[in-house]
Amino acid sequence: MSAPLSRTSATLNSDLGSVPCVTANKALWRNKGKAGATDEDASSSSGGSRGLGNVLESVTLKPKNLSSLAELQPQTLTQQSVGQVKAFSSQALQAFKNWTIPGLIQKEFSATTRPATVVRSVTLKVKNLIDQSKGNSSEASRTVLNGPSGSGKSVVMLQGLAYAQATGWIVLYLPSGTSIPATPLVNSSTPHVYSPQRALFDQPQFAAQFLQRIAQTNKTLLTSLKTTQPYELTADLPIGTSLYSLITQSSPQDRIAPLLLEALFFELSRQTSHPVLLAIDQAQGLFNTTQCVDPTYRKLEAHDLSLPRLLLDYVGGVKNFVRSGHLYRFLLRILTSALRLSQSNGLVLISPSHQSTTTSPALEEHLSSSPYPSYTPLGPSHQIYSSLLSSVRQLPVPARLEKQEALGIVDLLMGFRAVREVGQEGVDDGSFMKALMESDARVREFRKGWERNQAI
Repeated sequence: MSAPLSRTSATLNSDLGSVPCVTANKALWRNKGKAGATDEDASSSSGGSRGLGNVLESVTLKPKNLSSLAELQPQTLTQQSVGQVKAFSSQALQAFKNWTIPGLIQKEFSATTRPATVVRSVTLKVKNLIDQSKGNSSEASRTVLNGPSGSGKSVVMLQGLAYAQATGWIVLYLPSGTSIPATPLVNSSTPHVYSPQRALFDQPQFAAQFLQRIAQTNKTLLTSLKTTQPYELTADLPIGTSLYSLITQSSPQDRIAPLLLEALFFELSRQTSHPVLLAIDQAQGLFNTTQCVDPTYRKLEAHDLSLPRLLLDYVGGVKNFVRSGHLYRFLLRILTSALRLSQSNGLVLISPSHQSTTTSPALEEHLSSSPYPSYTPLGPSHQIYSSLLSSVRQLPVPARLEKQEALGIVDLLMGFRAVREVGQEGVDDGSFMKALMESDARVREFRKGWERNQAI
C-alpha cells in the first residue's frame, strides 16, 4: 500500500511545491498557549503582546505560489492526465466570472490564489462528446449528465465549458445556484408579462441579463458573425450586422430582449463558422409546472414561458444548431417551425441539480432505470416533457472516485492549504484508505473529509 503515499508526495513536490511546515520553535501557541510570554519570544515581542509575533508568523503563512501549475488546455486532456491537478486558464476564469458559476464552486475557488480542478475519466468523455458533436447529427448531440448528488456534475460541466471555449466554441451557459440560473426562469422570481403577438409569457429582465452574459463571454466570436436577414426592432438592422451589435442594442423597451435572444439563437443556428454549446445546469425546472401564474392565478407550464420554451425546443430537438436550414421570416418574432437537419453545428448539454428543491418527475423518470410508483403526482404536461426527453441520451457521472482521481483531490487540497500545519510525514497510505472507505469514495464526502483533516 505504498502507491498513494508515493503518488501524493511526488505530485506535491513537482507541481505544487513543498508545503511549509511549522517548527517547534515557531508553534508556541501549541505548547505554551496563545498568550504565553517566555524568554524565547522576548526579542520579537514587547509589552502586553509578548509571543503574538511568533503566533502570527506560524498561522498566517504566505499563500502558495501556484504559477507553475499546468493549465487545463485541450492538448493536456489525455488519458495520462486523469488524476492530475490542472489550473483553469485566465480565459476560462473570466468566462466563469461573466456567467457567475454555482456558489459552492465559487467557495472552493476562493480558497486559493489560482482555481484548479482534478481531471477525471468523465472529463475525457465530455471532451470526446464535444469533439464528436462538431460533425454528428444534432439529434445525437443532446445529452444529460446523470449522476447522484455530490458526484461532481457541475464541475464536470465547467471543465467541458472551459475545453469548448478553448477550442473555438460559442458557449451559452445557464448555471445552477443564484444570480441567473435556470431555476429563476420558472420559480416566479423574475417578472413575466404576456405577449399577445406570440401567445406566450415573456421574461424581459431575465432575457436581458442572459444576453449581457452571452455578449461578455463571446464578444470576439459574435463580432465576427453577421446577420443573414434584416431585423426591424428598435431600429432597422440591415443584413450583415454583427451578432454582437444585434444583442447589445440599447433600448428603454425592455420587452425587446426576448426577441433579441430568439434572433440570436436563430442566427447561431444558421451560421457554420463556429459550433455552439448550450449548457444548462439545474435543468429540472424546465420540465415541470412552474411557480409563475397567469392573471387568473393558474400556474403556468414551462412551455408557456417564451425563454423556457426556446430552451426546450433545443433540448428536445425541435430546433437545432445546424449547418444549413430552411429560410425563415422575422417580423418582430421568429416562427416556431421545426428544424430537423442532418448536419449539426452544436451540442446541448444539461444536468439536474440535487441542491435545488425543484423536481421534475419527467426528468427523474428519464434518468431512472425503474418506473415511477403509481401514486407519484405527475403534472398535466408530463407526457409533453417526457416526449422531449425521450431522445436525449445520458452521460453517466460516476458516483465513486477512481483511485487516481481520489489521489488528485488530496494533491489539490494539500497544495492549497498553506495556512495549515503539515507534518513531515504528509499523508500516509492508512489515512488515505481510511478516508476513501469512510466516504464510500463519493466525491463531495471525500473532499469534505480531507478539508477537515488536520494532516492537510
